[in-house]
Amino acid sequence: MALSTVFSPAKPAEVWVSATTVGPDVPVISPSDQPGLTSTGTGDFTSSENFGPYTLSGIPNGSVGFAAKEVGVYVDGTFALPVTGGLTTTAQNVVVYAVVAAGAITSLTLTVGTNKVYGKVNYSKDFIRVAGTLPVQIGV
Repeated sequence: MALSTVFSPAKPAEVWVSATTVGPDVPVISPSDQPGLTSTGTGDFTSSENFGPYTLSGIPNGSVGFAAKEVGVYVDGTFALPVTGGLTTTAQNVVVYAVVAAGAITSLTLTVGTNKVYGKVNYSKDFIRVAGTLPVQIGV
């Protein structure tokens, strides 16, 4: 998933240990409910590339120098993320929630329910509004 940075993180990425292999630009949540966004893949993350009818898979694409399940994580900043229920009319500062299953975020939503707070909508003046994608400020 290619994401665009709306407002850059003020802090450098933290190093977290993930229970699973995860790629870059993935919303994550810590066991203490701290939201974040991966800046890199875990040390054991691999990717695939397509060349015409052929696929080359298993390409090492994780963080250099990280152990297998270590990952860089932003805990602040604003990023354009897919959000279920996000409309072009979604207001500034609306709370965004993480749907969590087995300790991993499965999606982001505007529905409260039993979901965990992930961040809030944080438009820049020139953000191009697209249904399903919102500028989410992490951890507020």
